Amino acid sequence: FHGKETLLYILFEHQSREDPWMAFRLLKYMVRIWDQRSKAQPSLSSLPAILPVVLAQDKTLWKTPPHFHALFDLPPEEWRLVAPYTPEFIFKLIQLAEMPFDALKGTAAGIMTLRALKATPLGELLGDAVWDKQLMDKLPEGYWDRLVRFMLNADVDMAAFQRKVFEVRNPELSLTAMTLAEQFRQQGLKEGDQKGIQKGVQKGVRDSILGALQVRFEVVPEGLAESVNGITDSTKLTELLKRAIRCTSLDDFAAGL
Repeated sequence: FHGKETLLYILFEHQSREDPWMAFRLLKYMVRIWDQRSKAQPSLSSLPAILPVVLAQDKTLWKTPPHFHALFDLPPEEWRLVAPYTPEFIFKLIQLAEMPFDALKGTAAGIMTLRALKATPLGELLGDAVWDKQLMDKLPEGYWDRLVRFMLNADVDMAAFQRKVFEVRNPELSLTAMTLAEQFRQQGLKEGDQKGIQKGVQKGVRDSILGALQVRFEVVPEGLAESVNGITDSTKLTELLKRAIRCTSLDDFAAGL
């Protein structure tokens, strides 16, 4: 600042629910930062400034004031006597509940992250705001993988998830999502009843193949569906799932049977 090198800490806290003691928690974090800094460099003559920021993910607005003095319960006249001797600060409170999806700003990954966080408590992770095709095309490498894992961990409806995946025009993104969904499905089966795992997984892949073809080409011939349902080779089914997502026509897909 003004030609002088300055150290500024950004203290960032993410909250999925309101915490009336947020300011007190932040103060403890700030004191720890200053304490660690002074111990690491005993020769310091000043402390670094700290900017506390809280991102609230709730679907409703907070009633908690974003300043430390709000935690004290004293009449105004008495408070004026002790206020000069009491620490005071405010924190920047960013509330997703008061921000429309299309008002969220930042990089493609940043916007998508905020939209996903906002959508989660609203039950809208499979909504158009998150499955924004133009935004998807701008995501950095590796981000889509993390976003899909986040959705699957949030326990979204798998049938609805598959329908959204089949609508993705980028075949690589679609394939990544389906592959991760299948991994989650298998993991869930392993953690539960082991009986019939292989049979259940194969049926899930066959359903995914036919679902992808139906979304992309509207009608799946009965004979083609019977051929797919007759396949029990897991490796073959995996290859056909990739083909169902990437093929240019039903004839192109059938050529791989």
